[in-house]
Amino acid sequence: MEVSYKGLKINFKNLKLALIFMGILMLVIVFLH
Repeated sequence: MEVSYKGLKINFKNLKLALIFMGILMLVIVFLH
């Protein structure tokens, strides 16, 4: 988390992709749990 500003910028640019990826991860974790 050293380049939080840069990371935040990148995350904001790919916000939709990040949200979809996190959503799939959460679903997989819940399904496996």
